Amino acid sequence: MELRERPPEIKKSLIKMNDHGIREMNPQEIAKRNRARLLSYITNNPGIHCREIGRRLKLSIRQMRNAVSSLENEKKIFSEYDGRYKRYFPISMKEKWRPVSLNPTCRKIVDIIKQNPGIFIRDIAKKRGKTRTAIVYQTGKLREMKIIKTEWRKMKHCFYWTGKEYL
Repeated sequence: MELRERPPEIKKSLIKMNDHGIREMNPQEIAKRNRARLLSYITNNPGIHCREIGRRLKLSIRQMRNAVSSLENEKKIFSEYDGRYKRYFPISMKEKWRPVSLNPTCRKIVDIIKQNPGIFIRDIAKKRGKTRTAIVYQTGKLREMKIIKTEWRKMKHCFYWTGKEYL
């Protein structure tokens, strides 16, 4: 078996045409394009999480994570963990108000409270078909996020929406 010498390294152009006239990109150009698409998408859809971005932009998880880490290192985006997902925001929103993301159960409870201000836990449990313990747990999370507030009335807690927006 003969060993051949490698040709001297030639700087490849970022974009080239193959034999069939189809435009091809090298990995650096693909990564640059992915970062630009990702930054644009996060700017237009703040608070979106990794897998959702990958699905919408048709990127693999590896491509997505590489692009996200590059953008975070460049201080163009930042992330926050909401207890379930790591969500991404443009750096321009760092000091601004951001809506809170809720799971479907919490969202339904808040909708019930919006429609029935001053509702009791027992009534929320009946409307949702859940146990009182489950509602106590969910309303505790909502109070921590300052989405709802409670008042003590008739020896029971009653719930009110604070007006804080959520996703």
